[in-house]
Amino acid sequence: MGSNVNIERGPFGKVLVTRHLSPRQKQPIFEFNLQKHGNEADIQPPKSPKESCSNEWSHVALFEFAQNLFIIDGDNWKLFAKEVGMTQQEIRNISWKDAGKASDPFKMVVEHYKGRGGTPEEFVDAMYKCHRSLKVNGSFSPESKKSKSSTGSSGRGSLSSNNVNFDTYGSHDSDTSGTQSRDSGLPHGRKRSHPSTSNNNTTPKASGSGIVSGSMRSSHKTSKRPRFAKPKSAPSQLSFISDADADADLSESDTSDDNAHVPGPSSCLSLDESRLCRNDKTKLENMFLWDISFYLNISNWRALGRSLGLDETVLIDVDNGFKSTSFRECSYQMLLQWRQKFPSKCTYGTLYCALMKEGMNDVAKQMATITRNNAS
Repeated sequence: MGSNVNIERGPFGKVLVTRHLSPRQKQPIFEFNLQKHGNEADIQPPKSPKESCSNEWSHVALFEFAQNLFIIDGDNWKLFAKEVGMTQQEIRNISWKDAGKASDPFKMVVEHYKGRGGTPEEFVDAMYKCHRSLKVNGSFSPESKKSKSSTGSSGRGSLSSNNVNFDTYGSHDSDTSGTQSRDSGLPHGRKRSHPSTSNNNTTPKASGSGIVSGSMRSSHKTSKRPRFAKPKSAPSQLSFISDADADADLSESDTSDDNAHVPGPSSCLSLDESRLCRNDKTKLENMFLWDISFYLNISNWRALGRSLGLDETVLIDVDNGFKSTSFRECSYQMLLQWRQKFPSKCTYGTLYCALMKEGMNDVAKQMATITRNNAS
């Protein structure tokens, strides 16, 4: 852009940051546009005390909201960071800073997202999507169970271990000592067998009073067949136990890995299928790229574009040009740009490896499904 052009508002330049690997070779690190908002000469009045602490109030509200959605439990924030478009390296940088000092990783994700020009509506939408993913994949951390059980005790009356059993379904047959210790606190004279549970070995239903009797625990102790079987109907007195609690009880997976997202069995391919997908050199057609763009959401299509080798300026141009149409169109145009710039690398295996690198295991599985449907 010439120096004699007067730009009132909008981009007026670009900054390229590179690293010299050798006297003739440079490695690009990152780049960004210089923006002019048009009000740089305006005198800004000093901020009042209320305005200066508004950011702190906003962060407290967001933190409380994220806590209710289980996003800040354990390493679940890493999955949320992927949802808002952060790369693996950016997530690792936040993890290293968080390990070096007592910082707030969720706050750093918020600041990073705001610095990229994200909108509050898209941020809240990403929080809901992350919560649904955690609920489906069972990635609630054990800390969430403790906090929710304590909250329920203070808000709706105390719940002792003699009244409600919060153990994982199916764990009674493996931990007999814990079952015996719980049974020892119950009156022995009130134990009696239920004909439906003793004859059919089915999962017992909770009684209308909301108290789990000793016979129900004894049937759990003796029966080993219905592992991980949930009750068919929930009583009204226990309706305050949400689905999130049930999912938290069924989840004991460790989310401390850098990927912060361990896919469930339904989202994983076998080892042989995964190896075949990685080594597949089939060229991708436009129809296939259009089909796979359906499964890319508002934020992860940018992260996928970076993993495929596209520059940030290309992603920004695609976003500005097609965001008003639909986010699927943005994803499709990004894949077309990738095919145009790297025609030799536009293969099934390259796209599959990029999806797995960014933790988009569900999308990678959909690729295999689309391929099988086209073959049939």
